[in-house]
Amino acid sequence: NAPKTTDDCYTPQPVYEVVKEYALKLAGLTEETCTPVRPFYPGGDYRNYNYPADAYVIDNPPFSILAEIRRWYIAHGIKYFLFAPSLTSIGYNIDDTVVLVHEDVIFDNGACLKISFITNAAPSEYRLITAPELKQRIKSIVNSTKPVKTNFQKYRYPRNTFTTRNITLAAEVPFNILRGESRPANKMGKTKTYGNFYILSDCAAYKLDNAIAAALKAREEKERI
Repeated sequence: NAPKTTDDCYTPQPVYEVVKEYALKLAGLTEETCTPVRPFYPGGDYRNYNYPADAYVIDNPPFSILAEIRRWYIAHGIKYFLFAPSLTSIGYNIDDTVVLVHEDVIFDNGACLKISFITNAAPSEYRLITAPELKQRIKSIVNSTKPVKTNFQKYRYPRNTFTTRNITLAAEVPFNILRGESRPANKMGKTKTYGNFYILSDCAAYKLDNAIAAALKAREEKERI
C-alpha cells in the first residue's frame, strides 16, 4: 500500500458540518444563496471541476499544493474556505485571510493535525482572524490524545512579529491582523527563519501583546476552577 501523507486527510463529517456552518456565516451566505462544493477527492482535478456560478468551495485540499490552489481560485473568482495546517498557514503574500483555529482534527486515515483555515470570503482588510467559537466546537467533537509540544522554536524574533510561536495563545481569544498593518516575510535580515511570519506595525504588535495576555489570564482562571 502507498504510504499515507497529509494529502490523504479526509475530513470526518461532524467536523465538516461545523466548519461549513461557520464558513457560510463568515461569508454572509446560506445554502440557498450559494452552492457549497467539495472538488477535492481521490482522482479528482480541481481545475476541471464543474463549478456553478455561485460556488463556494468548503473543503480539505491537498496541503502540498495549497498555495497553488489559493492563487488559482483567486484568479478565477471562486470563493473558498479551505482546511490548512496551522503552522504552515501564515506568512504568505496571497490576498486571502487565515482563520486561525489551531485545533486538533483526527482525520479518517488516523492522522492528527493542528488545523486552521484559509479563505477569500472574509472582509478583505483582514490578513488573519481568530475563531475561538469554531475552535471550541471542533474541540468538543474531537477527542485527541496527541501530546502538545512546546518550546520547539529557539530562534528569537523581535517584538513586532507574528510567528508560529504566537499561534497557540492567539487562537484562544478574539484577535485580528489587518493587511495594512502587516506584511509577510520569511527572513530576518539575511537569516532564513523557521517558517514564514508577519512583520507587524506597532499598533498590531500592541494588539498581539493584549491578546496573548488575555489568553494567559483565561488559562490561569480556568486552572483555578
